[in-house]
Amino acid sequence: MEWTKIKPQYFLAPLSGLTLLEHGALARLLALTAHLECLPDLRTRLTQVTQGAYTKLARSLQAQGKDLEHILAKVLEDVEDVKHKRVVSRGTTKRYREKQDKESNTCDASPTMSRDTTEKRREDKSIVEKRREENISAVADSSKSVSLKDIKSDLSEGSKHRLYNDLVDTFKNRGWRTEADFLKPIFRDLSKQVSDKNPREVFPYFKKALHNWINQNAEWISKHKIEVPIMDLTKDLIKNMV
Repeated sequence: MEWTKIKPQYFLAPLSGLTLLEHGALARLLALTAHLECLPDLRTRLTQVTQGAYTKLARSLQAQGKDLEHILAKVLEDVEDVKHKRVVSRGTTKRYREKQDKESNTCDASPTMSRDTTEKRREDKSIVEKRREENISAVADSSKSVSLKDIKSDLSEGSKHRLYNDLVDTFKNRGWRTEADFLKPIFRDLSKQVSDKNPREVFPYFKKALHNWINQNAEWISKHKIEVPIMDLTKDLIKNMV
């Protein structure tokens, strides 16, 4: 996505309570999420902001009762809306082109040239679209290769993989375990909560269900020590974010 919206409460004093450095870090993370059209993992985030700035931003937001993951997830809601508009736009464009082709066939002036120009535009757009999809695939998590056929749900296989990949990203960003045998029972429970939702509402509801699950199972998370070994500074960050 080439743009993203921002909320004034995150940037305007005195509502935000953030420093200029933290404002810059948050803006970069919002832009990165919009560009990738998925939640970036911790390593990708640290290509745009320093470890110190990232840690300070997360702590400042938490002190105000705000969650960085929730803020970034709001960007993905805009991504879903834009994707839907793209599908609608493609359908409208296709019908317009078909109409133009029919009209051009009835014209006496240079019908071959008009048809060639139309075909070239289609080919150029196809190349751009293919490159965009390749870029998205390049940043997609390898967890999509996990088989989810044993997860009984009304969701399509594509939707299940997309939601499961988001679950993996969330756990990875918090420094938690992401093995399939550990995550699939959690995913099975979460997917049941959204299987009856409208397709456009599935992703936002899943984000909300996942956020609630983390809050409701804080004691279980602490007891089972699901953190993976990472450097001490990042451990401290994750501890404050949970």
